[in-house]
Amino acid sequence: MLAACLTNKLGIGLMPTFGLRAPEFIIRRYLLSPSRPIKLELIGHLQKASESLYEPGQIFLHKKFGYRGIVLQRWKGKLFDRNLQSTKSIELTSHESPKGEGSVTNVYQVLTDQSDTEICNSALKHGITFLPDDKRAFNAIYIVSEMDYVFHDDIIPYVPQDVSPIRNQYFSEFLLSTPDKDPPFIPTDHLRRWIEARKQSLEVTSIHREVTEGIQTTVMPFYMGRRVTEDRKENDVRYQPVLSPECPVFQYHSHIHFPVEWAHMWGTFRFEKHNGTSLDVKIPSFPLYDPTSYSNSSNENLG
Repeated sequence: MLAACLTNKLGIGLMPTFGLRAPEFIIRRYLLSPSRPIKLELIGHLQKASESLYEPGQIFLHKKFGYRGIVLQRWKGKLFDRNLQSTKSIELTSHESPKGEGSVTNVYQVLTDQSDTEICNSALKHGITFLPDDKRAFNAIYIVSEMDYVFHDDIIPYVPQDVSPIRNQYFSEFLLSTPDKDPPFIPTDHLRRWIEARKQSLEVTSIHREVTEGIQTTVMPFYMGRRVTEDRKENDVRYQPVLSPECPVFQYHSHIHFPVEWAHMWGTFRFEKHNGTSLDVKIPSFPLYDPTSYSNSSNENLG
């Protein structure tokens, strides 16, 4: 699975779902109807952004999409910034590990608020997918639609006003209230088992990023596993996002099938400007590989 995000770096801002008041109050605003004024609702108290790691149970606002969420799990991945790397470090051959170059960054797996993500409309294609445990289900893919991955710098932490701070069907299964602690929620044993059983599909190992004329493309590849199948369907994604000051970010997921243990993917997004001219925004080159095969081959070389 691939998770791709396009960001207009020239116009990044909060989605209009939320406003920040004072510096300590977080206000949710929403339009009741075109003929009635916007209603404001207090949802919590703003916390200072932390340079240290956020713990599971941390409530936050997404800096770019504006939805409310809660941290479930932290993953430590390698960030490959193509604008900072030389041509030599960009090219990964079949003998090079994607764990070599790159800086360490933290990505959080989170639950999202269903009512907030619905407001994002087509800008956010959220959700996490994985293969079923039953290997006989060749063409089945499971999706948890109310989850997302968030970078550390995109988290705005806050203390919620309500006991149930977000609307999500998995909230009570995955998190336990601990009002006397900070953060006020802790993972349940069910969540720990759920993540451990699907770690192969959920873990973030690498992030690939490139900027073209102010538009940033970020890709996070995930290895979902192997299936013996004769499915020859072409991989085709058809979205037509519009990046604007009001909606400067677009995120989507895609699934790629390939019959080899190691491959590379790259490409471009073609954008049309207001004056009718086009701009090709680069998709950074990144490897697609079977980590189990790579691990086995590395052990053989060491032996």
